[in-house]
Amino acid sequence: MASVHRFKQRELTHRPAQLSWLGVGLIVALAGSCQPARGPSVFGTKEKAAIADTLRAMLVSTYTFDSGDVVRRFMRLYPDKGPVVSAASGSFTTDRDSLQAAIAAFWNSTGRYMQHPRWLWGPMEIEVLAPDAAVITARYTVPHWTPAGVPHVIGGAWTSVWARRGGRWLIVHEHLSDLPTRVSDSLAARMKPLDRR
Repeated sequence: MASVHRFKQRELTHRPAQLSWLGVGLIVALAGSCQPARGPSVFGTKEKAAIADTLRAMLVSTYTFDSGDVVRRFMRLYPDKGPVVSAASGSFTTDRDSLQAAIAAFWNSTGRYMQHPRWLWGPMEIEVLAPDAAVITARYTVPHWTPAGVPHVIGGAWTSVWARRGGRWLIVHEHLSDLPTRVSDSLAARMKPLDRR
């Protein structure tokens, strides 16, 4: 009889502990199942497409030779301050002033003397990584005639990394690779002679 009493006493003293652990487990399970359902992502396909369209439109409207200060217009795509990395022709710069100097040097030595230049975009791959980050790789060519009337084409592939800062999309890192000479010569050979009338 004493052994039965000890068993019942032990059972009663251990049962509250077992029940309390069971209760904790039940609360945790219920809490996990009561989490609010995750709604659709606020950054989906439509948002990515809208950003891609915005960036494509910026490039097309910026890279023209219609009128105005070309260097200033090109530089609007870069941050006003802070680092910006630009690699081309086996070298690179890391700040806005150096980049602007390189673009100005090209424009003053070559660009301004091109006759009837047109900036033509080829395939353009735009990868929107986040609401404030994107990468673009695109091909471009600039057919024109030299001051002597000789057909000439420059161009290449351009990869640029974009960040949205203060509501503006800006290029923070870029790499340009030039067309091989044989390709640019082949494209120039297809151009019509310049009509000088």
